[in-house]
This record gives sequence, structure tokens and C-alpha cells, in this order.
Amino acid sequence: MDQHKTDSGTGRTSDHQPAERRLARGLEDVSYLFLSTQATSDGAGKGETCGKPVEQSCLSSAEHVIPIVPDPSLSLNRDQLSSLLNRNTAILEAGMRAIDINLPCETGGPISLLAMDRTNRLTIIDLDIVINDSLLMCGISHFDWFVRSVPILKRMYDRHTIDFSSPPRLFLIAPHFSAVLRRVALRIVYPQITCFRFQTAAIPDGTAVLFERV
Repeated sequence: MDQHKTDSGTGRTSDHQPAERRLARGLEDVSYLFLSTQATSDGAGKGETCGKPVEQSCLSSAEHVIPIVPDPSLSLNRDQLSSLLNRNTAILEAGMRAIDINLPCETGGPISLLAMDRTNRLTIIDLDIVINDSLLMCGISHFDWFVRSVPILKRMYDRHTIDFSSPPRLFLIAPHFSAVLRRVALRIVYPQITCFRFQTAAIPDGTAVLFERV
């Protein structure tokens, strides 16, 4: 997921994939997680319910030889996506780790995930499973609440070594971002905003969720 990497830089080709199914920079630049539809021997202890896939929270490398075909028709709800990222936050950035999930906030609704990056800087992660330009406003509202609530946050997360001297970062995750949102996000200097596009894909054992920095 190196945002500076390009197809020409990797020297790889994607001729085996139909052009209309290619991701922006090819699968070698995309990280993905698995949602398996197969039951496991200890599945009962994981709390899955009938009709829902078992969440396999294993990080996977795009170097694995596995057929992946993006399929937007595969269903994924917000709770599944939040839960998957809560256990595997480093899929978005090396060293990233979640410290809270579905955090109530007085503005913008609950925060999907609260994380720390490898420099111990707070990162607000807001996500949606549909295309929604208001996600940007929601994220800005959460950022505003955080910078006004540092004393409260210090008490809430006193067990974590958080660098409160640096403002929080903001990650937005959605299946797609409009051109308008992306242009606005690029113009905003404060907070630092990073957008990730996710897609679902069919694999032999269930569903893969692919994440791409855009």
C-alpha cells in the first residue's frame, strides 16, 4: 500500500486481469484480509451466528498465489468491517494499532475506530460501506471534538502512551470516494487526511476485503 509505488516502478504487469477489473495500481499494491465462509472447529467460541461469515482476521500478502476477482455485489456490513480492522489495523499502515472501537462522540456520531500509529500519534478512523461524501464532514467533526477534549482523552486512555502534542490524523475508509471529496481532502492541510478504498472479492474459501490508499 505504498502510495509512492507505481506499476512502472514495480515492473510487474496485470495482463492476465481484464482491464475493467483492475484496481488503480494493481493487486501487488493492495493489502487484503479474509472473511471466510467456512466454519472452524472453535467457531462457537468466536460468537458467529447462523447466516453470517466467520471472520478470519489473518493478514495476507498480495504475493500469495490466489485468484482474486473484485466483486462489489458481495455483502459486508459496517460491524464486520469495523471488527476486521479492529484486529488488523496494521493492514492500513505498518505499526498502526486500534485502541477503541465505536467510540461515542457528541458530534458526527460514533467514531468507527480510534488507533495509534507507530509514533504513538492518535488516528481517527471513520468508515462507511456506501459512497458517502458526508464521511468527510463526519471525520472533521470528530477531529474537532478531539482537539477540544484532550484533558478528557488523557484520562480515558491513561494506559496508553499517546503523543498528545501532535494533532490526530484522520483516516477515511469507503468503497469509493467522489472526485469532489478527494479534491477537498487534498486541499485540507489540518488535519492530515488519508483515504482508503475497500473492495470485496471472491476467493475459493470465502471473501477477501481489499484496501487501497487513494
